[in-house]
Amino acid sequence: MYFERKSTLEIDFVLNIDGKVTAIEVKSGKNKQAKSLKSIIQNYKTVTRYMKFENDCNIYKDEENIEHYPLFMIMFI
Repeated sequence: MYFERKSTLEIDFVLNIDGKVTAIEVKSGKNKQAKSLKSIIQNYKTVTRYMKFENDCNIYKDEENIEHYPLFMIMFI
C-alpha cells in the first residue's frame, strides 16, 4: 500500500508485519529527514511500528522508536 495525504504526507509502504501496522519510508538520496514518519507517529495511533531504510546507516532504533536499516535490507521484509 501507498499512503498520501494532502500531498504533504507521503509514506512509501504501509504493511502488516507480525500483526503490527508498520509504516515504511525508503530514503535513497542524501536527504534523510523523515517528516512523514514523524507525522504518522504523532497523528495515527493505529500505526505501531516505524521503519526507515536508507543508504549508509547501521541498524538501530532512535528515541522516536523508528527502526533504521541499510537500504539493501529491504529485501528481507
